[in-house]
Amino acid sequence: MRILHTIETRGPGGAEILIVNIAKYLSDNGYSIHGLFIKDGWIREKFMGSGYETCYYPLRKSYDISFPYTIYKFIKKHKINLIHAHEFHNSLYASIIGLLTGVQTICTFHGKNYHCDSFRNRMIMKFISKASKMVTVSEDIKKQICSLANINPSAINVIENGVFIPERIDKGYLKAELNLPDNSVLIGSVGRLSKVKGHTYLIEAAKKVVAGRPNIYFVISGDGPDKNILFNQIKRAGLSDKFFLLGNRNDISNILASLDIFVLPSLSEGTSLALLEAMCFEMPLIVTRVGNNPIILKNKPGNLLVDPARVDDLIESILLMINKKAYAKKIKENAIFVKKYYSFERMMQNYLRLYLA
Repeated sequence: MRILHTIETRGPGGAEILIVNIAKYLSDNGYSIHGLFIKDGWIREKFMGSGYETCYYPLRKSYDISFPYTIYKFIKKHKINLIHAHEFHNSLYASIIGLLTGVQTICTFHGKNYHCDSFRNRMIMKFISKASKMVTVSEDIKKQICSLANINPSAINVIENGVFIPERIDKGYLKAELNLPDNSVLIGSVGRLSKVKGHTYLIEAAKKVVAGRPNIYFVISGDGPDKNILFNQIKRAGLSDKFFLLGNRNDISNILASLDIFVLPSLSEGTSLALLEAMCFEMPLIVTRVGNNPIILKNKPGNLLVDPARVDDLIESILLMINKKAYAKKIKENAIFVKKYYSFERMMQNYLRLYLA
């Protein structure tokens, strides 16, 4: 089977990382992988570096009527059997071509974003649900789309994200890299630096948390459009020696293994890859009540849920964990749960059933 992946974003973010991992899994299992991207950047480089046949076609405007023809030429040239589109615009274009050519199309929506924020977009979502096999990564996203776009729930499949389970967990070396004391408490997050991830609230909370506590430090791993905004916020708060923006890193396992407390301050999520990965490392978690987060952490002691955009709640939760020395405890239930329900293999079996149906 020859599979074309296409997405409108460049990454790296949760969706793009997931696509790269899906492509590798499929390639390792004998599938032929292709990529078609409208933005240059991280995901295109990953596909090219892996030797996949890749096309780059920057759109001339938001709705480019020539783009469907580009997809058409690509699938004919490479005899594509299945198009797996991700997010809104590329799902629209892929659905049009799939309908015209008979090539099976699967469209995955990784977050809520703007999919249903106008009448036009709601009509487009309704069209995609009829022309393609639509997938959301959480029940929460499915319910929102069905409600706003008046789509029959039977038209949408839910395939929750999965992560690779580490075979062993070694102690991370990030504290040594940052020249932090061995007995310091390192609090951190992983995610794209954009408003929806809520990092600005974590920085606000950090200013109060570190006051009078010399052994508390914060880090965020990731990059994105808000990098300079967050950097300047850290500087204005006087946290330059306490709060570190690490940028894009290829050693996420090392970063997570180095943290004492993980915080996910997102304003919106589907099924968060960052949360699932952090759970594998058995540390206490502070997570906002958005998307699938409350369901994933339901009845799991040692973790705390807070409302999004509530700085005082973040401060209270972080200090509670510090004062109770929760960071010294292993939350083994987290890792057991992820291994059972959110493994990458389990997710791929669900996708393959849809591919081959």
